[in-house]
Amino acid sequence: SSDAVVGPKDAEAYKRLLNIMEVEQAFLDAGLSIDRLAEKIGIPSHRLRVIINQNMGYRNFGAFLANYRIAEIKKYLADPSMARTPILTIALNGGYSSLATFNRNFKNETGQSAGTYRKHALIEKMKNQETTMLEDVLSKELELDRG
Repeated sequence: SSDAVVGPKDAEAYKRLLNIMEVEQAFLDAGLSIDRLAEKIGIPSHRLRVIINQNMGYRNFGAFLANYRIAEIKKYLADPSMARTPILTIALNGGYSSLATFNRNFKNETGQSAGTYRKHALIEKMKNQETTMLEDVLSKELELDRG
């Protein structure tokens, strides 16, 4: 999260961390470790741990990584054009190398399974599309009535 309280000593490293995670999307790399990430930022891994745990409030690197990965994966699960793409494929593309780890992390982050999340998200999208279409039809009918 971008609202961490970071001291001046770590401010530059924190900005680089956010850029690497949010712009470069380093979390999609299944082999990303705290050491590799610290190296990319240019700081020792113990400094990165302090930033992630104390400043950003994550209990550990795994939780930090899961937060980014699950947020990205949720977008794909809610995308109607991806409805036929297997959850395993989406999880692998989202940086996971193990379905078990993905399932555990997804449930921890969202409180539900990926399949349940996908079903509800897609139903919600369909309802919103139907509502929008209905509103369009009704507004055109009102214009005709006024015409």
